[in-house]
Amino acid sequence: MKLKRTIYFIAYVLWMVTILAFSLQTGEDSSMTSGWVVNLIADTLGGLNLAVSIEVLSLIIRKLAHFTEYMVLGFLSHRNVKLSNQKAYYVSILLPFLDELLQTTIDGRAGRMLDVGIDLVGYGFGVLIGFLRDFATFRSMPR
Repeated sequence: MKLKRTIYFIAYVLWMVTILAFSLQTGEDSSMTSGWVVNLIADTLGGLNLAVSIEVLSLIIRKLAHFTEYMVLGFLSHRNVKLSNQKAYYVSILLPFLDELLQTTIDGRAGRMLDVGIDLVGYGFGVLIGFLRDFATFRSMPR
């Protein structure tokens, strides 16, 4: 159990560092990071004869990235609370605010409250996935 707790703690910390590393990218670097995904999806949709606006697709991909990175953080927070019984892990719910504040200091980036909202919804969804996983595990236990 101690090994599992240590692994989840390390994953939790590394994931927060990853989120902040993405925030430290300049606007140009951030666009390049998401650009290859946007181009891949645009090419795929184009091959299916589906017209798509690159600007709209880029916006969707970037917002989904916000949601997803915080969904993973929410799940990891929940697992750490579950394994170590410390509510302190839920302090990471403050990370979206710090994340967006940090971006206001980076060239070509801006902090947006919309992104904080998307991050918090993703975080909550990740915590919910953790609860559902716990419930499913509990329900499958022999009685």
